[in-house]
Amino acid sequence: MKNNRKHRLRIGFVMDPIRKILYREDTSVSIMEEAGNRGHRIYYIEPKNIFFKAGRLLALANRVRAGLKNGIHVLSEETLDLRSLDIVFNRKDPPFDLSYLYLTQILELLEPDVFVINSPRGVRKANEKLYILSFPQWIPPTIVSNNPVQIARFQREKKIDLILKPLDQKGGTGIALLPYGASDKKRTIGKMTRRGSRWIMAQKYLAQNSTHGDKRILLLNGKVIGAFQRIPKKGEFRSNLSLGGTALPARLTQREKRLIASIRPKLLKDGLYFVGLDVVAKNITATDNLKTVETIPDDWMGVDIGPKTTEKFKNALSSAKTIIWNGPMGIFEVNEFSQGTKAIAEHIAKLKNVTSIIGGGDTAAAVSKFNVEKSMTHISTGGGASLEFLEGKELPGIAALPDN
Repeated sequence: MKNNRKHRLRIGFVMDPIRKILYREDTSVSIMEEAGNRGHRIYYIEPKNIFFKAGRLLALANRVRAGLKNGIHVLSEETLDLRSLDIVFNRKDPPFDLSYLYLTQILELLEPDVFVINSPRGVRKANEKLYILSFPQWIPPTIVSNNPVQIARFQREKKIDLILKPLDQKGGTGIALLPYGASDKKRTIGKMTRRGSRWIMAQKYLAQNSTHGDKRILLLNGKVIGAFQRIPKKGEFRSNLSLGGTALPARLTQREKRLIASIRPKLLKDGLYFVGLDVVAKNITATDNLKTVETIPDDWMGVDIGPKTTEKFKNALSSAKTIIWNGPMGIFEVNEFSQGTKAIAEHIAKLKNVTSIIGGGDTAAAVSKFNVEKSMTHISTGGGASLEFLEGKELPGIAALPDN
């Protein structure tokens, strides 16, 4: 990689067609936005527009401005020598087919002059599903096979529900839940394996997925740069954001820190610098693990208020004439962590001769979930605007209105 300490970087992103990108939840768009805010030049490159000609690796590239709010906006188009770039992010989504294989081989020609993230060799080696087989101590009971008989035997021996996953997809695509007592096992496994012609992964279904979801941990050069909990929508066992899952702030547990330390050397050896890990956090706990604020361990996160705090809120609210509620009491989207929010919502709904104002999208969603929205005086999804109005600040929308 070139020495870029004294100048702005030229960064290329190899990605799927813009029309297919769900930009409000796309990690690549977030990276592009931040890099652009720091003054770097950003290029969007579609794989089909990369070609090798006369000893040069070229691409029809778009210089872009990107953001989670407005997506990817094309500023200009040019034929670009990819060796003129400082960094190339290969962010094309699976399936990992022959076209994807050839793309990694083409991008490998840029090394070591251009820093390719992730290493094309590492990407070829690190199939999204199969790479975890290198860490058997960290995964649930698993079988990889294209033989329906072997998979059915595995389930009988373990007596467990199974998650069936195609090896070449992402974002929850093609995943099926196979309960142990299902009557159509043979048909389901046969369909997933295409009657023995397609390899799949079958893993023990961890029941906490349906309520607690999983945790996405982002690593850069082996170090944690962020984490968030993904909660599946009601009736869905997959927590992928593209399937309606909800992202919530999260902290790492000691077990997860040990996991990362365990796999870090291999990730770096294989050139996997920017990695997302999906972890089922076994020690997410419900109301049987109540703690005071002073006794919450460093690797835990407060997710709801307890009975004593709830009563204090109720007592204070009971004598109020006007109540402005902006922000739920916990992670109300998860039933086990919704009791505080539910109790406060129902208490406010029962109060007489009270003006109750609900501010903010989350709080509005909470009172709707608990079916008390009709008992509230006013509900607004403008949480931040509500607080600014209370502070006496001028709101742009109101200021724009003519005096008459």
